[in-house]
Amino acid sequence: MSKLTRPRFSTMVKTLQATLIDEKDCLYFVHTPQGAIEVDKWNYSLPGFVAISGADENGKYRFLVFSEETACSFPLEVKRNKEKNSKKTLGFKVDQKA
Repeated sequence: MSKLTRPRFSTMVKTLQATLIDEKDCLYFVHTPQGAIEVDKWNYSLPGFVAISGADENGKYRFLVFSEETACSFPLEVKRNKEKNSKKTLGFKVDQKA
């Protein structure tokens, strides 16, 4: 999928991930009307929609589908994975162009 055809939500998430320090050590939480979901996977297979799967606050697995516009309006929280490197500070890569 080229950047030109990539859904807006996917572009937003990929851009965020590319700017985070040590992105592989991060957990993502989407705050939906059904509660916070610790994202296991985002899926963009159906044009105009975003499917989010993961555990809710009670540990129950959820598979939710939202319009892309709606999904873009949800707060997205990023946390460090507590099991690894918990002393590292969450932040963005320094822009070398400045």
